[in-house]
Amino acid sequence: MLILKSLFCNVDIKNVIETVDVKTIYEAPISFFNQKLDIQVLNYFKLKSKKPANLNPWKKITKITLNTKRHVNIAIIGKYVELKDAYKSLDEALIHGGISNNLKVNLVRIDSEKLKVSEIKNKLKNVSGILIPGGFGKRGTEGKIEAIRYARINKIPFLGICYGMQMAIIEFARNQLKIKNHPWFIGVQFHPEFKSRPLNPHPLFSSFIKAAKNHR
Repeated sequence: MLILKSLFCNVDIKNVIETVDVKTIYEAPISFFNQKLDIQVLNYFKLKSKKPANLNPWKKITKITLNTKRHVNIAIIGKYVELKDAYKSLDEALIHGGISNNLKVNLVRIDSEKLKVSEIKNKLKNVSGILIPGGFGKRGTEGKIEAIRYARINKIPFLGICYGMQMAIIEFARNQLKIKNHPWFIGVQFHPEFKSRPLNPHPLFSSFIKAAKNHR
């Protein structure tokens, strides 16, 4: 197969690197290393390696991702949950937070537009953390606000990002209640998920998942 790929692409066979299927995306660097991609790049540009490649961090997070038995359920409540990639950066940032806590994060996607007050307790009874992501427009806001109220009353760790933070302010203003002795309730007007990396999770997500772990 490598010979055929080399011929079809007019690339020297030693420079053909396969993107083989892996069980998790975090295993990809290990796969490329095993095919000596780093050596080929260095040779092509006539560079010398300053130090041996250290794949141990990638092996560690791959092991956690694939083998850890402990987990937490985190609800993402928004109006775009049916679009698989709509919250992709958040999905990954939550996974990063799980890695830093040696936990697997199970994402529970809930459509805020379809979320009824009478259903909230049942839908959220098994989650250890609630995240309200960014969004636009009034569609689905009431479901988000009621979910935030449920998180506040039941002291479930809550993270509101941009629009989610604004919904938390509205919920607070409507009910005129103080948040006393809540273990973790934060809203931010920026996107920390864009700063999160598998080897360097954003502190907000690491802390959020840690609080969710302690809430179980």
